[in-house]
Amino acid sequence: MAVIAATIAFAFAKLARQHNSKSNGVGYVYARTNMGRMTGLLVGFMQYVYIPFSLTYQLVSMIKKIANYSGFVKWGAFFFYCY
Repeated sequence: MAVIAATIAFAFAKLARQHNSKSNGVGYVYARTNMGRMTGLLVGFMQYVYIPFSLTYQLVSMIKKIANYSGFVKWGAFFFYCY
């Protein structure tokens, strides 16, 4: 699964580089130009909104798992379950 995701990401980055933009958002520009406005909007949403929240959630989940296995911290009812 990771190999497929890495291959798609590499191809997307290579095609996005053809736009020769020196600023952020080249993936959005590529998607909007070649696949339409809706696809550009979805790619922009994924790049700037969804991915940071998803990575933060995964990081907190990993920290909670490590802390629970080590017995170092017992999480209270304040924290959400990440299962």
